[in-house]
Amino acid sequence: MSKGQVIRLNGEVVALVVDGEARIVDGLSEPAMLTVKGMCLFAMEVQAGAIDPPYTDERALTYSRLAERRRAGTAERR
Repeated sequence: MSKGQVIRLNGEVVALVVDGEARIVDGLSEPAMLTVKGMCLFAMEVQAGAIDPPYTDERALTYSRLAERRRAGTAERR
């Protein structure tokens, strides 16, 4: 079992990632949920060794925002 990674958004704990699984709190808005999912993916990638450590919420937020921009760009091209 790997060490769990707590995910925080705006100073609040919003998720926990352990062994490739994310547990996300209920009640997030849709935009916040997408951001948190991206942050969780970043944590999973760090845990798997695909992205160099360390995990930080700031790095995860940057990763998530870049993914959101890419997703928006893809949707515009459809």
